[in-house]
Amino acid sequence: MQQAGFINFLRTIAIIVGVIYILRFLARIFLPVLIKKAVNKQQQNMYNQYQKNTKSNSNADASSSKKDNEHISDKIGEYVDYEEINE
Repeated sequence: MQQAGFINFLRTIAIIVGVIYILRFLARIFLPVLIKKAVNKQQQNMYNQYQKNTKSNSNADASSSKKDNEHISDKIGEYVDYEEINE
């Protein structure tokens, strides 16, 4: 069994610092690429969702406008004209 010495402590600190610097270096290289891919994917999803909504809304608007006009005439009651009375 080895005892923890000052040299082993310094070696451990050096390894930790080295790993941190390597991770920072790799993050500077790969993180912008990963973020760009994620943004492009999100933009594509939003565009597809917009296209899907506009297609379904245009079909629904054309068919529902005729149906709405028929239902509105049934729901509209008698027009009552009123005057405000000041006391």
